[in-house]
Amino acid sequence: MSLNYHSHQGQDKRQIFQVVVWVVSLIFGTWGLLTPNPLESFISCLIFPILFSLLWKSGEIPVLLFVASFQSLEITTPVLNANLLGITLEEQFGGSELALSFYFSIISIIILVFGMKMGLGKQSNINFSEINLNSFQLTPSRLAILYILLFVFSLSIRSFAFANPSITQVVLPVASLKWWLSGNEAV
Repeated sequence: MSLNYHSHQGQDKRQIFQVVVWVVSLIFGTWGLLTPNPLESFISCLIFPILFSLLWKSGEIPVLLFVASFQSLEITTPVLNANLLGITLEEQFGGSELALSFYFSIISIIILVFGMKMGLGKQSNINFSEINLNSFQLTPSRLAILYILLFVFSLSIRSFAFANPSITQVVLPVASLKWWLSGNEAV
């Protein structure tokens, strides 16, 4: 019963935080309607609560949220820059291409985030105690030896790939297997 109470309490905090993020974003978005780029500013403020709502799960490391947020910052930075200068995107860059690019990028990031959400599926809570128990089964010396062997293999296969240009595109992905194998807990 205690575990259920704590998970319910954590869910309440998450919902409160999401409401705060939405309210703050709507306030800044409304203020953004008074800037030289009103629609772009409003959309820029609303993209972040959308990301939080779709990608943030309590008890998990928010890697996908970080990736999507970083991409969103790259998209919204020119809008912020133009607003600080007091000019429109068209005036700053001499044409409507950047504004069009902004809208395509926002649509793309939203589609990407929905794809990430669908890819995550319905996940159950992570059992961190089981992860800790599994990590004790790994020995650092064996992992170090495995990584060194995979590193040497990767270097040699890359050298082979660049020495034979006709098969470079086929062989290079094999060289990146060291990352998958070194992160695989079954090894």
